[in-house]
Amino acid sequence: MQITELSKSSKQRQRFLALSAEQQSIWLDPAEKEFSKHGFKAASMNQILLEAGASKGQSYYYFQDKADLYRAVIERAFKRFLALADLKYPKPCSPEDFWRQSAANMAIVSTIMHQDARLADLARGIHQDLAAQQVLAEFMQMLTQRLTVLIVIGREVGAVRQDIPLDLLVSTAFSAMREVDNWFANHMEAVLPDEHETLNLRAAQIIFMMLAPADMSTRLTHTLSTKSGDQK
Repeated sequence: MQITELSKSSKQRQRFLALSAEQQSIWLDPAEKEFSKHGFKAASMNQILLEAGASKGQSYYYFQDKADLYRAVIERAFKRFLALADLKYPKPCSPEDFWRQSAANMAIVSTIMHQDARLADLARGIHQDLAAQQVLAEFMQMLTQRLTVLIVIGREVGAVRQDIPLDLLVSTAFSAMREVDNWFANHMEAVLPDEHETLNLRAAQIIFMMLAPADMSTRLTHTLSTKSGDQK
Protein backbone atom coordinates (compact mmCIF):
# COMPACT_ATOMS: atom_id res chain seq x y z
CA MET A 1 0.00 0.00 0.00
CA GLN A 2 1.32 3.39 -0.91
CA ILE A 3 0.73 6.64 0.96
CA THR A 4 0.81 10.13 -0.47
CA GLU A 5 1.82 13.19 1.50
CA LEU A 6 -1.04 14.86 3.34
CA SER A 7 -1.76 18.59 3.58
CA LYS A 8 0.72 19.93 1.05
CA SER A 9 -1.18 23.13 0.31
CA SER A 10 0.39 25.64 2.69
CA LYS A 11 3.71 27.37 2.16
CA GLN A 12 4.73 26.33 5.65
CA ARG A 13 4.04 22.72 4.78
CA GLN A 14 6.15 22.92 1.64
CA ARG A 15 9.04 24.34 3.65
CA PHE A 16 8.80 21.56 6.20
CA LEU A 17 8.68 18.82 3.57
CA ALA A 18 11.83 20.29 2.00
CA LEU A 19 13.78 19.56 5.21
CA SER A 20 15.84 16.42 5.60
CA ALA A 21 14.46 13.58 7.70
CA GLU A 22 16.88 14.49 10.49
CA GLN A 23 15.76 18.13 10.47
CA GLN A 24 12.11 17.09 10.47
CA SER A 25 12.75 14.85 13.47
CA ILE A 26 13.86 17.86 15.52
CA TRP A 27 10.23 18.99 15.34
CA LEU A 28 8.40 15.70 15.10
CA ASP A 29 10.12 13.70 17.85
CA PRO A 30 9.16 16.00 20.75
CA ALA A 31 5.76 16.65 19.15
CA GLU A 32 5.04 12.92 18.86
CA LYS A 33 6.05 12.44 22.47
CA GLU A 34 3.72 15.21 23.66
CA PHE A 35 0.77 14.16 21.48
CA SER A 36 1.21 10.51 22.49
CA LYS A 37 1.15 11.40 26.16
CA HIS A 38 -1.62 14.00 26.21
CA GLY A 39 -3.57 13.71 22.95
CA PHE A 40 -4.07 16.55 20.49
CA LYS A 41 -6.29 18.88 22.50
CA ALA A 42 -4.35 18.77 25.77
CA ALA A 43 -0.87 18.76 24.23
CA SER A 44 1.22 21.83 25.00
CA MET A 45 2.79 23.62 22.06
CA ASN A 46 5.07 25.44 24.49
CA GLN A 47 6.39 22.12 25.80
CA ILE A 48 7.02 20.91 22.26
CA LEU A 49 8.91 24.08 21.41
CA LEU A 50 10.92 23.82 24.62
CA GLU A 51 12.06 20.29 23.81
CA ALA A 52 12.69 21.17 20.17
CA GLY A 53 14.77 24.18 21.21
CA ALA A 54 12.69 26.39 18.93
CA SER A 55 10.66 29.57 19.16
CA LYS A 56 7.06 30.26 18.16
CA GLY A 57 8.33 32.33 15.26
CA GLN A 58 10.32 29.37 13.98
CA SER A 59 7.31 27.08 14.33
CA TYR A 60 5.16 29.42 12.25
CA TYR A 61 7.75 29.19 9.48
CA TYR A 62 6.98 25.47 9.11
CA PHE A 63 3.51 25.00 10.61
CA GLN A 64 0.36 27.08 10.52
CA ASP A 65 -0.63 25.97 14.03
CA LYS A 66 -0.67 23.02 16.43
CA ALA A 67 -3.10 21.18 14.19
CA ASP A 68 -0.70 21.40 11.26
CA LEU A 69 2.10 19.96 13.39
CA TYR A 70 -0.21 17.19 14.61
CA ARG A 71 -1.03 16.21 11.04
CA ALA A 72 2.69 15.97 10.27
CA VAL A 73 3.21 13.74 13.31
CA ILE A 74 0.37 11.41 12.34
CA GLU A 75 1.57 11.24 8.74
CA ARG A 76 5.06 10.17 9.82
CA ALA A 77 3.63 7.66 12.31
CA PHE A 78 1.40 6.16 9.62
CA LYS A 79 4.36 5.78 7.29
CA ARG A 80 6.21 3.98 10.08
CA PHE A 81 3.20 1.76 10.62
CA LEU A 82 2.93 0.86 6.92
CA ALA A 83 6.64 0.05 6.78
CA LEU A 84 6.24 -2.32 9.71
CA ALA A 85 2.99 -3.88 8.51
CA ASP A 86 3.72 -4.20 4.78
CA LEU A 87 -0.04 -4.62 4.26
CA LYS A 88 -1.33 -5.73 0.89
CA TYR A 89 -4.83 -5.80 -0.48
CA PRO A 90 -6.20 -9.35 -0.58
CA LYS A 91 -6.07 -11.27 -3.86
CA PRO A 92 -8.70 -13.86 -2.99
CA CYS A 93 -9.94 -16.78 -5.06
CA SER A 94 -12.93 -17.46 -2.79
CA PRO A 95 -14.96 -15.83 0.02
CA GLU A 96 -13.04 -17.87 2.60
CA ASP A 97 -9.76 -16.72 1.12
CA PHE A 98 -10.87 -13.09 1.33
CA TRP A 99 -11.89 -13.38 4.99
CA ARG A 100 -8.72 -15.26 5.88
CA GLN A 101 -6.42 -12.72 4.22
CA SER A 102 -8.33 -9.78 5.71
CA ALA A 103 -8.21 -11.32 9.19
CA ALA A 104 -4.46 -11.82 8.79
CA ASN A 105 -4.07 -8.11 7.98
CA MET A 106 -6.09 -7.18 11.08
CA ALA A 107 -3.86 -9.45 13.16
CA ILE A 108 -0.77 -7.68 11.83
CA VAL A 109 -2.22 -4.29 12.78
CA SER A 110 -3.07 -5.50 16.28
CA THR A 111 0.39 -7.03 16.78
CA ILE A 112 2.16 -3.84 15.74
CA MET A 113 0.05 -1.76 18.11
CA HIS A 114 0.86 -4.23 20.85
CA GLN A 115 4.59 -3.93 20.19
CA ASP A 116 4.83 -0.18 19.49
CA ALA A 117 3.50 1.76 22.48
CA ARG A 118 3.95 5.14 20.80
CA LEU A 119 1.81 4.15 17.83
CA ALA A 120 -0.82 2.73 20.17
CA ASP A 121 -0.87 5.96 22.18
CA LEU A 122 -1.30 8.06 19.03
CA ALA A 123 -4.13 5.80 17.83
CA ARG A 124 -5.81 6.01 21.23
CA GLY A 125 -5.58 9.79 21.12
CA ILE A 126 -7.31 9.91 17.74
CA HIS A 127 -10.15 7.64 18.89
CA GLN A 128 -10.77 9.54 22.12
CA ASP A 129 -10.41 13.13 20.92
CA LEU A 130 -13.08 14.60 18.65
CA ALA A 131 -10.86 17.59 17.98
CA ALA A 132 -8.13 15.25 16.73
CA GLN A 133 -10.58 13.54 14.39
CA GLN A 134 -11.64 16.90 12.99
CA VAL A 135 -8.02 17.91 12.43
CA LEU A 136 -7.36 14.59 10.68
CA ALA A 137 -10.42 14.70 8.40
CA GLU A 138 -8.25 14.28 5.30
CA PHE A 139 -6.40 11.37 6.88
CA MET A 140 -9.65 9.67 7.93
CA GLN A 141 -10.99 10.07 4.41
CA MET A 142 -7.91 8.33 3.04
CA LEU A 143 -8.47 5.39 5.42
CA THR A 144 -12.11 5.24 4.35
CA GLN A 145 -11.03 5.05 0.71
CA ARG A 146 -8.72 2.12 1.52
CA LEU A 147 -11.56 0.31 3.24
CA THR A 148 -13.82 0.95 0.25
CA VAL A 149 -11.30 -0.76 -2.04
CA LEU A 150 -11.15 -3.71 0.36
CA ILE A 151 -14.93 -4.11 0.44
CA VAL A 152 -15.18 -3.88 -3.35
CA ILE A 153 -12.61 -6.69 -3.60
CA GLY A 154 -14.73 -8.73 -1.20
CA ARG A 155 -17.83 -8.17 -3.30
CA GLU A 156 -16.05 -9.35 -6.43
CA VAL A 157 -15.57 -12.83 -4.94
CA GLY A 158 -18.94 -12.99 -3.16
CA ALA A 159 -17.56 -12.46 0.35
CA VAL A 160 -19.39 -9.18 0.95
CA ARG A 161 -23.12 -8.64 0.69
CA GLN A 162 -24.62 -6.75 -2.24
CA ASP A 163 -28.01 -5.85 -0.72
CA ILE A 164 -26.78 -2.75 1.14
CA PRO A 165 -25.35 0.43 -0.47
CA LEU A 166 -21.57 0.46 -0.61
CA ASP A 167 -21.20 3.71 1.34
CA LEU A 168 -23.38 2.35 4.17
CA LEU A 169 -21.30 -0.81 4.37
CA VAL A 170 -18.09 1.20 4.41
CA SER A 171 -19.24 3.61 7.14
CA THR A 172 -20.59 0.76 9.29
CA ALA A 173 -17.42 -1.32 8.94
CA PHE A 174 -15.18 1.71 9.51
CA SER A 175 -17.00 2.58 12.73
CA ALA A 176 -16.75 -1.00 13.96
CA MET A 177 -13.04 -1.23 13.14
CA ARG A 178 -12.38 2.03 14.99
CA GLU A 179 -14.13 0.67 18.06
CA VAL A 180 -12.10 -2.54 17.90
CA ASP A 181 -8.87 -0.56 17.51
CA ASN A 182 -9.86 1.69 20.40
CA TRP A 183 -10.61 -1.28 22.64
CA PHE A 184 -7.27 -2.95 21.90
CA ALA A 185 -5.43 0.36 22.39
CA ASN A 186 -6.98 0.75 25.85
CA HIS A 187 -6.81 -2.89 26.98
CA MET A 188 -3.67 -4.19 25.30
CA GLU A 189 -1.69 -4.52 28.51
CA ALA A 190 -4.44 -6.61 30.10
CA VAL A 191 -4.60 -9.12 27.23
CA LEU A 192 -2.33 -12.10 27.80
CA PRO A 193 -0.01 -12.97 24.89
CA ASP A 194 -1.59 -16.39 24.34
CA GLU A 195 -5.07 -14.81 24.23
CA HIS A 196 -4.16 -12.09 21.76
CA GLU A 197 -4.49 -14.10 18.52
CA THR A 198 -7.78 -15.70 19.50
CA LEU A 199 -9.31 -12.39 20.59
CA ASN A 200 -8.19 -10.71 17.39
CA LEU A 201 -9.83 -13.46 15.31
CA ARG A 202 -13.07 -13.05 17.22
CA ALA A 203 -13.01 -9.28 16.70
CA ALA A 204 -12.43 -9.81 12.99
CA GLN A 205 -15.35 -12.23 12.93
CA ILE A 206 -17.67 -9.59 14.42
CA ILE A 207 -16.80 -7.14 11.65
CA PHE A 208 -16.95 -9.66 8.82
CA MET A 209 -20.29 -11.05 10.01
CA MET A 210 -21.76 -7.59 9.37
CA LEU A 211 -20.32 -7.55 5.86
CA ALA A 212 -20.91 -11.13 4.74
CA PRO A 213 -24.10 -12.35 3.06
CA ALA A 214 -26.47 -13.82 5.62
CA ASP A 215 -26.30 -17.32 4.15
CA MET A 216 -22.52 -17.45 4.66
CA SER A 217 -22.46 -17.01 8.43
CA THR A 218 -21.66 -20.67 9.14
CA ARG A 219 -18.83 -20.76 6.59
CA LEU A 220 -17.42 -17.51 7.97
CA THR A 221 -17.51 -18.79 11.55
CA HIS A 222 -15.63 -21.92 10.49
CA THR A 223 -13.09 -19.99 8.41
CA LEU A 224 -12.22 -17.59 11.23
CA SER A 225 -12.10 -20.14 14.02
CA THR A 226 -8.66 -20.35 15.63
CA LYS A 227 -7.99 -23.73 14.05
CA SER A 228 -9.33 -23.07 10.55
CA GLY A 229 -7.80 -19.59 10.51
CA ASP A 230 -4.41 -21.28 10.15
CA GLN A 231 -5.48 -23.27 7.12
CA LYS A 232 -4.21 -22.32 3.70
